[in-house]
Amino acid sequence: MVELPDRPGSLCRFLTPLSEAAINLKRLESRPIRGQPNKYRFYIEIAGSPAEPHFKTALDQTRADGAQIHSLGSYPAGRWFES
Repeated sequence: MVELPDRPGSLCRFLTPLSEAAINLKRLESRPIRGQPNKYRFYIEIAGSPAEPHFKTALDQTRADGAQIHSLGSYPAGRWFES
């Protein structure tokens, strides 16, 4: 989950280090922040492990630009189960 500064280009500046580190973004969804008109939070799903050095470096770069990142957890990639 990511909260970005409310200024033009914030989302682009957040995504650029991820792209440069070849991190695959699987999902991006914006949701309004309750009780804060015109403020949004982004829910993202990224392929990769936060333990990987290039992943950590990219996220550190986004934090330096003001992104507030909150991890909701991680899980290993796998195959869908068929019934």
